[in-house]
Amino acid sequence: MRTKIGVVICGLESQRQFVSDAYIQAVKLTGGLPIVLPLIKSKTVIQEYIDLCDGFLFCGGGDITPLLFGQEPATM
Repeated sequence: MRTKIGVVICGLESQRQFVSDAYIQAVKLTGGLPIVLPLIKSKTVIQEYIDLCDGFLFCGGGDITPLLFGQEPATM
């Protein structure tokens, strides 16, 4: 059985949640089973994600959207 990796969404845009394909393919190419996890604010759902997955991949980089954390993007 393959390792189940929860891929947490990378961002929100126009009422849509998304994950870059590169993250999904990286999990697949290393033998894992990628499971895309939508952002849902619920302790119950988060616990179900924890129970379902063997590990998690959080999208990273300097450009993580603050919308994921309930904040508005800063304007320069």
